[in-house]
Amino acid sequence: MYTTTAKKKYLNLYRQIKKQILNQQLKENEKLPSIRKLSHDLSVSTTTVINAYEQLLSEGYIKSISKSGFYVEKISTGIIKNFKVEEVEITEQNFLNENITSDLFNFNLWGKYLNKSIKDNDQLYSTSKKNGEDLLKQEIIKFSFKHRGVNATKNQVIIGSSTNHLLKVLFNLLPDQKIAFEPKGNLKILANIKSSCNYLELPFKNNLQKIIDNNVSLIYTTPSHQYPNGNILDINSRLVLVNWANHQNSYIIEDDYNSILRYSGSPIPSLQSLSSQSVIYISSFSNLLFPSLKISYMILPIELLKSFEEKKQKYQVTVSKLEQLTLANFMKDGYLEKHLNKIKKIYLKRSNILKQLLQQLNLTVINPLSGTNIIVKNSSIDLFIEAAKKIQINLIKISNDELLFNFRGIKNSDLLATVNDIFKI
Repeated sequence: MYTTTAKKKYLNLYRQIKKQILNQQLKENEKLPSIRKLSHDLSVSTTTVINAYEQLLSEGYIKSISKSGFYVEKISTGIIKNFKVEEVEITEQNFLNENITSDLFNFNLWGKYLNKSIKDNDQLYSTSKKNGEDLLKQEIIKFSFKHRGVNATKNQVIIGSSTNHLLKVLFNLLPDQKIAFEPKGNLKILANIKSSCNYLELPFKNNLQKIIDNNVSLIYTTPSHQYPNGNILDINSRLVLVNWANHQNSYIIEDDYNSILRYSGSPIPSLQSLSSQSVIYISSFSNLLFPSLKISYMILPIELLKSFEEKKQKYQVTVSKLEQLTLANFMKDGYLEKHLNKIKKIYLKRSNILKQLLQQLNLTVINPLSGTNIIVKNSSIDLFIEAAKKIQINLIKISNDELLFNFRGIKNSDLLATVNDIFKI
């Protein structure tokens, strides 16, 4: 009646009996062989049969009647179908220029700090706090005050895996709000905002009255590195936004994307430094360190922090405690500062080489003072974008005659060949 193999005998036996029940070869209320008899017939141990029967019992295929034996349960088989399992190929384009090059990060050093966190493992036996580890939050406060003038305490810091994740947390704290943002920006961020909120899309300059008239209660902005040209929101415009937020009892979301990667002078102080009670500050370590490190943070005003404390049990921790502690110790020992100085020099040199190569081809180049992008102006940008895709480079069209070129993941030694492949048409 049954056959079996030496490997995982009880699972094979369980599967064969289950199949016969589903195919109705074994009928409802039909009695199964006793454990001893089936063990003898198949030349297997009684333990093998017991384990198979117990699995069938736990899944409801059979029932046990005291002093009688095992019987087939009533099974509804009308909806059971055999589907062919096929391998589905999922393709995702990996653009080389959106990665980092090997000279940009010391993974051997990072590995030492990772191992240190594992060895000093007392904290790893428990889950992470909902708003992140205190050691990392303390280092974030010191770092963001030094480089961005952010005024806050560690209790105001919320750790998350990405800016988009933190925005979703924020929108849950501030439901049914109308948000304003400028037309050009990070497409993924703007898509998240559009799907989560009522929104108004307009340039902020000279449009404050429109913002007021449309009952906007949130503003999203990147004041220290505006997309796509890396421009800075001037102090008068900043004060207009802050005064609006203070008078309207509203909030400004400051996305501080790429602001620290500034190559001339000191980074511009954050908007949050002007008004800690009305500005929600968000930043990320992914661009500073390496893309697969998904650690971002949000600094909430005190009033919003109270709302988070009331609701935090519903949120999931999205960054592992191990990574949080590793980054905290890395920062504590001063290596983030050293890393930042190193990559600024590399990116500045890379940017200058790329600019020279493009200008030699008589292309107009706008070289922002911060970030890892340059802007190329030309009437043939569609051709350039298609040529770039063939060598796994992603160029982003920002107007009919402008494109954005992220140079982060291209080695200096590869810039000449890359430029020739894309722009020599």
